[in-house]
Amino acid sequence: MPLNLDFTGMTEEEIDSYCEAHADGICAYAHSLDPGHTTPMTAAEQQLWRCALSATNDRQQVCDLVADARRTGSSPERIARLLRLPVDEIQARFGSTS
Repeated sequence: MPLNLDFTGMTEEEIDSYCEAHADGICAYAHSLDPGHTTPMTAAEQQLWRCALSATNDRQQVCDLVADARRTGSSPERIARLLRLPVDEIQARFGSTS
């Protein structure tokens, strides 16, 4: 059974349980990634990603984290991937980067 790394709609407890049950597979997947083709998340991106996974976040928190990610150089495409939204929706919700 392939790994499911899309945690959309899952609670934090469900994510934790899934990760515990599939820890070996998740580790194997992480080790299979080519570092030359991946970019580590910045601290701002990590906070934004955690917020996106959390069932308990508010609009102001997300706005602040998007602004932080932009300030630290995150592209609109990367922010959109972290929030699992289209780039044009990110721009509509949070304004353009210009």
